[in-house]
Amino acid sequence: MFNRRQLKADYGRSVAVNLEAYYGYQKAIQTGFREVSTNLRGLENYRQVAALRQQEVETLTKAIATATDLQVAGYATYLEVITAQRSALEAELSLAEVRRTQFLQAIDLYRALGGGWAATAVPAGR
Repeated sequence: MFNRRQLKADYGRSVAVNLEAYYGYQKAIQTGFREVSTNLRGLENYRQVAALRQQEVETLTKAIATATDLQVAGYATYLEVITAQRSALEAELSLAEVRRTQFLQAIDLYRALGGGWAATAVPAGR
């Protein structure tokens, strides 16, 4: 009888700790779902951007050939050929940056799905 208040307080505390753990678990699930969803959308967006950049590079590469043919025929200056080459190079650099970002997005998705590694010491002799 004397411990009744103490028992009620302990019960209330354990219920509160249980609810806190439950809400923490729910928050972790929601955070994980949000990260995976965001990374999947980002990865798809970067795939589309990379495809468009690849088309741009192909088009500008054809423009180099066209400018070179025009220069050989005397209808364009060498400056136009160099300008076409510069544009193609900038497009290739942009494509490389998009691909880099795409790979980083894939790595983030892998981590969000629980992948990764722990740095552990490798025993000598292996």
